[in-house]
Amino acid sequence: MRRIRAKIATFLFAAALALSSERGFAQDTSSLAQQRFLRGLTLFDGRSYAQALEEFRGSYQLRASPNSRLYIARTLRELGQLPAAATEFETCVQEAREHASSDARYRATQEAAQQELAAIDARIGRVRVTVVGAPRQFGVRINNATIPAAALTLAIPVEPGTVTVVGEAPGNTPVTVSATVQPGATEPVQLAFAPDAQQRQDAAGATSLPPPVVVRPGNEPMGIGAWVVRGRSPLRYVMFAAAGVGVAAMGVGAGLGASASAAYRGLEMRCGTGPCGSSEQGNVDGGRAMQTGANVAFGVGAAALVAGVVLLFVGPRTERAPAESSVSVGLGPNGATVNGVF
Repeated sequence: MRRIRAKIATFLFAAALALSSERGFAQDTSSLAQQRFLRGLTLFDGRSYAQALEEFRGSYQLRASPNSRLYIARTLRELGQLPAAATEFETCVQEAREHASSDARYRATQEAAQQELAAIDARIGRVRVTVVGAPRQFGVRINNATIPAAALTLAIPVEPGTVTVVGEAPGNTPVTVSATVQPGATEPVQLAFAPDAQQRQDAAGATSLPPPVVVRPGNEPMGIGAWVVRGRSPLRYVMFAAAGVGVAAMGVGAGLGASASAAYRGLEMRCGTGPCGSSEQGNVDGGRAMQTGANVAFGVGAAALVAGVVLLFVGPRTERAPAESSVSVGLGPNGATVNGVF
């Protein structure tokens, strides 16, 4: 029985090592993020801003650090993309505030982002769009950039000057409004659809508008900044935890099953086709215990993996923002853009 217990302990230790390897991978990712961040600093100090921006975004993808976000914002500012930089500074303030609750060092990052955002705000304008009488399906564009409906009440950063806002809905004539935005000011814009907009849409078959492209840090078209909403769904972590438990349990079950099979073959060789004697009773009981443990481990592993798969399909596809979260918007050569996770 001692040998059996030792084998079980060995397999449990191996499962623990498998789980710890995931933590080791996370540590390696943090190290890679730090390397890219330092490389970005060197390029930033050398005024190679386009290359620095790529490094900072790569670092952020490896590890979502507010410091990487701060330098993404600073680099966009140096590249003259002020609305996109404002977007990143706003997001940095939110991220740093969240991290500062557990690490006071990020308070300095938050304060720096707030100060630099205030300096940019005096040089850009903002547009706040409200929609009246909109049908169930509609879209809004600012200077040809699609704005998701959830962002329409936000103050969207834009370059000062004339801004064209267009509301579109299937079966309806587009509603167009132009506004002049002054530096440091927020211009309200109202889009009013016709009173019978919903009836027209129903008559047209409610053809869906093309979905907006989801822009994430690092793959923005034409250098447009990303719109980031903070907040994470707890189901995401439950899903990964269930998958990890499932993999570990299946590994333990496989090991115990192999040991039980080996014990059975040994008994078969010693006892032949007849029943084993009393001297082998301990080995018989040990083999049964290992087989039972294997069955239990397989059952737990299968249940955990099924739970992980179910959460993968029924859980939220994106990270949901808490009520107090802010969002960020960017502007490229072809106009403003807003994209992110809601």
